[in-house]
Amino acid sequence: MMLHMLHSTQHFDECRALLVASDTLLLMDPSVIESGPERFADLPCPVCVLSEPSTPAADALVEVGIARQISITDWVQLTCHHPHNMVWA
Repeated sequence: MMLHMLHSTQHFDECRALLVASDTLLLMDPSVIESGPERFADLPCPVCVLSEPSTPAADALVEVGIARQISITDWVQLTCHHPHNMVWA
């Protein structure tokens, strides 16, 4: 059960290879989505987007049910819920 915090697309493939159903992928920058929203559609775990305020890219993923937009408060709750965190910068 790990919270993966992805800051850019640079390490997406490595991150994706480690994801399991009990993890959560948190996209720290909504612009990561613009690299190809379809890349996030078939991941084995929930995907969240730190988006406060919301952005068109994040809104698009939410609309199709790929991700959930979260606030800073939600992010803190995720870090408390997941015993391990991995930062992909």
